[in-house]
Amino acid sequence: MKILGLGDNVFDVYQNLNISYPGGNAVNVAVNATQLGIESAYLGYIADDCYGYYLKSILKSLNIDITHCHYLNNTSTKQCIQDVIDGERQFIKVDLGQCWTGPIHLLPKDLEYIHTFDVVFTNCNAKLEDQLYLLKDISGIVSYDFGEKEKYRQETYFQKVIPYIDLVQFSMNHLSIQDIKEKINSYSIHKPILITRGNEIPLFFTGNEWIEGVKHQIKAKDTMGAGDAYITAFVYSLVNQGWKKKQTIKKEWIEKAMNNASLYASNICMQNGAFGKAYPNKELKAVIFDMDGVIVDSEAHWQYIFESMVQKYGKTLSDADKREFYGCSLEKEVEILSRYIYLSKEEIMDLRQKYCEKYPMEYRKYMLEGVKELITYLKSKHIKIAIASSNILNEIKNMVNECGLNAMFDCIISGDMFERSKPDPAIYNYAVSLLEIPRENIYVIEDSEYGIEAACLAGLDVLAIKNQYYQFDLSAAQLEFSSHKDILEYIKKAIIKED
Repeated sequence: MKILGLGDNVFDVYQNLNISYPGGNAVNVAVNATQLGIESAYLGYIADDCYGYYLKSILKSLNIDITHCHYLNNTSTKQCIQDVIDGERQFIKVDLGQCWTGPIHLLPKDLEYIHTFDVVFTNCNAKLEDQLYLLKDISGIVSYDFGEKEKYRQETYFQKVIPYIDLVQFSMNHLSIQDIKEKINSYSIHKPILITRGNEIPLFFTGNEWIEGVKHQIKAKDTMGAGDAYITAFVYSLVNQGWKKKQTIKKEWIEKAMNNASLYASNICMQNGAFGKAYPNKELKAVIFDMDGVIVDSEAHWQYIFESMVQKYGKTLSDADKREFYGCSLEKEVEILSRYIYLSKEEIMDLRQKYCEKYPMEYRKYMLEGVKELITYLKSKHIKIAIASSNILNEIKNMVNECGLNAMFDCIISGDMFERSKPDPAIYNYAVSLLEIPRENIYVIEDSEYGIEAACLAGLDVLAIKNQYYQFDLSAAQLEFSSHKDILEYIKKAIIKED
């Protein structure tokens, strides 16, 4: 199944907390879909301000397809200013900035792309009512959120929207069930209707029958995005059970979907923002790099050495052990090798050294694309740079020398300087002490679960670079990137805020 969020993006600015979160109905739907394990995409305009670059980075980090988005120069991102008190939002105003992107104007190539999705979610805030007729022939389900404002419930507005959608959604937080039924009956809408009601039980109207949902009692941390979470999980469940365009929805499907959606939305209310990931108001003063897999793509070389070592003893490394080597300490390497080579720790270390001498690493050949440009840029901005690697010190120094990075690093720290290596945070705590920079002004760039855990335990924000060999759980990082080029763009545009 493929789900598309079509239309708006905003930043929800919590004025009393001095923090902001990415959101907007269409963005929230795409994020919720991917969190539910569904292939998802977002299609809309993205501004080239700091918020726009952060949005771009976070959606790519979450593996949401944004390849068809339109990027507009010299534009601003819409901001919804509000306070949050006891988990409930209190709206203040909307700030469109100097030049808001406005609603997306759908091109023929966009429509061709939209046709590839099983479900398309859009809404009144997307301002697409005059273009919805373009979706009349798509095969996927179209769900439309009319929000809570009366201006989106006028007959003239309905006429532009209702004929081209398959599911209607309203937010009616402060009305009794009887008042809701009377209002819905006055609309004469002949499409299935979902009504979300904030903390109250949601309702569904098939056109013939009213069905009440369930409510999971929780103490919400933040209700932002709860409605979008509910509608995403609800429609996904219906389609997953078999609902198709122009088909009657079975009552048992609806009841199951409402239960699934309530449970999912209640979990979303336990995080800040629509999906977490607050915009980092960071004054960047230092970046700490891991080495293997971050500066140089040395893992394939090490895998070859380890495979050669165990083959000498007639053994073959398992896939699980190959994966476990990634990002681990020297001590852990020896432990894994001892599963295949029945020698003492010292003998395995000696054997490892012989193979390293037999197959020396040519670090310059393995330097990752874009990393030198990133390091050079950071240096030009007088940002301190360090290496904190589990590798031995001589290997780190060899890498720095061979890659022409001698003058770049303010300090180099090896895991063999500590009793315990990553995921123990000692190496990062020591790096912070040498840099003499507050933790909130530092980024760590890592690629492995061990390294990310170590940095997080040290109280540091992590940018993860995705591994080309294995799919690791990098979710503890603030963001995930596919390349150093993307990290450089993020730091330039979203953090340092260069024009």
